[in-house]
Amino acid sequence: LGSRKVASIQLASVDLAASCKINGSKGDRESRSKGDRVKQVTVSHLSDGQWSEEVLEAEVVVLAVGINAMKLITANSPELAAQSDFAAVANLRGVDVMAVRLWFDRKVIGMSNVSNVGAGFDTSTGFTFYDLNKLQEEYADEAGSVVEVDFY
Repeated sequence: LGSRKVASIQLASVDLAASCKINGSKGDRESRSKGDRVKQVTVSHLSDGQWSEEVLEAEVVVLAVGINAMKLITANSPELAAQSDFAAVANLRGVDVMAVRLWFDRKVIGMSNVSNVGAGFDTSTGFTFYDLNKLQEEYADEAGSVVEVDFY
């Protein structure tokens, strides 16, 4: 996340737990009529070559991960695997995506479209260039181009 986004998230009383491994979860069955709502997550952090475990309690837990990671989390958490919403994740297919943002010191010439799809350097990989100066208001007045490239 960009520093501006992290700052605005922290101001909203949200704690971010990045670069950690999820070991388990517990829910609150009273909060939803269809199964548990995750209220507690046990995570491990790697620091100086040692894993330390921590229990995080929250009103809401957001797992911002891709499908493949969510499948692993669900498979390793009996509490989640017992819920139909999470068990259904095993049936989903996904594509790993890598997004790169490039900040140029001047405007890029030749991007006539706000999104430009490309392929051909590999049979199973594609990419899209996005002109964020035209797509997102926060970059409209930048002196140089801000381009995002998504590889999938």
